Amino acid sequence: MTYILLGLSAILINNIILTRFLGICPLLGVSRKNS
Repeated sequence: MTYILLGLSAILINNIILTRFLGICPLLGVSRKNS
């Protein structure tokens, strides 16, 4: 059970980091294009 919980928590954390990274990338690309 503990291994399953650790795996799920790791997947959730990775998803949050990926979504934030993907959300920041377009903003950086737009700011670079404007400047």
